[in-house]
Amino acid sequence: MSTSGVTGVGIIGDLNDAVEALEAKIGVNTSAVATSLDYKLTNASSANPGHTHTLVNGATNVTATYSELNILSGVTATAAEINKLDGVNASTAELNITDGGETTEKVLNVQPKCLVTKSADQDDLTNGTPTLVTFDTEAFDVGSDFAANKFTAPVSGYYVVCGGVEFENATVVADKSYGVMIYVNGALYNGMRCFSHASHTAWINSVISGIVYLAATSYVQLYAESFAGVNTTDIDKDGTFFSVHLLSV
Repeated sequence: MSTSGVTGVGIIGDLNDAVEALEAKIGVNTSAVATSLDYKLTNASSANPGHTHTLVNGATNVTATYSELNILSGVTATAAEINKLDGVNASTAELNITDGGETTEKVLNVQPKCLVTKSADQDDLTNGTPTLVTFDTEAFDVGSDFAANKFTAPVSGYYVVCGGVEFENATVVADKSYGVMIYVNGALYNGMRCFSHASHTAWINSVISGIVYLAATSYVQLYAESFAGVNTTDIDKDGTFFSVHLLSV
């Protein structure tokens, strides 16, 4: 502030104006002026971009512990690592926590999963030939990833795969075998097959389960095979099923 040619009264007036401008900007204690710094930093009603910021999705604060985010202390997690797309606002249900940050017992309640069965028998398996087991009834299909007798992985990860086939019209000869297999992308997955031996005509069950790695868009199917020496073995609808559940990514 230049004082050249200004009287003492003028200088005092200029100083008063400057002090008033500073008071208006900085604010006196408990200032009610919404544009003052005091108000922005101390008033509970101050909002963007002041003392508090507007939260979304019902949040009351932005504080979370490492355990609540399921990451190790001191580790920086990416959006993918906490299973949340970058830039996407996830609800408490999608993150599987209740309001307040408490986790629920339903750890995988939104993970892709399916359980499918048959409404009719599948007759006359060709002896010694792996045959795709067909399914037309869904008990559930969370994520809608099962179609056309196969489960297609929506994301890369480790999936629990279980299947069972009930054979009927088995040959009455000892040591005939009947098996069930897990196929990925049309090929046997890491030798995952289970065979049962039988020498009677009652129903014969073969069941298999395991953890299967599926890359995104890969698909998994259930196959059956009969070594009965004839082509008259059937797959019974009542004891045959197929289920898939995403375990982890």
